[in-house]
Amino acid sequence: MASATIDQAYGTFILTKAAVTALIGTRFYYVEAPQKVAYPYGTYQVISDPHMPFAFGDELAGQVRIQTNVFHTDRYSALSICDTIRDQVHLDPGAWDSVVIHSAMASGTIVRKDPSIDVYHAMFDIIVVYRDV
Repeated sequence: MASATIDQAYGTFILTKAAVTALIGTRFYYVEAPQKVAYPYGTYQVISDPHMPFAFGDELAGQVRIQTNVFHTDRYSALSICDTIRDQVHLDPGAWDSVVIHSAMASGTIVRKDPSIDVYHAMFDIIVVYRDV
């Protein structure tokens, strides 16, 4: 069985968290959501993958930066859902599917409004040091 990529592993990991699925169900998509998906929903994508392995102890490890986004019609709910997702990463950083997480550091959540569609967009970035199993 092939190991998951870090982006696949992240999406799978987040959808195993009851605190997240209680808020957005399974509406957590890679890069973009399907058209006309119900609010709230989330997306994620790798925004930086330097492809430069570095030593982490005696092992080689990779590093990526993943952006997580939440879209909702309510500002405070968008912020709360984004914070819940970020908290799950911090509470359980050990392994995501077949990827071992050495460290994960997330930024604070920011929220902006898209006035053209009256939807709030909350987001944070996470830097992950990992290795495939």
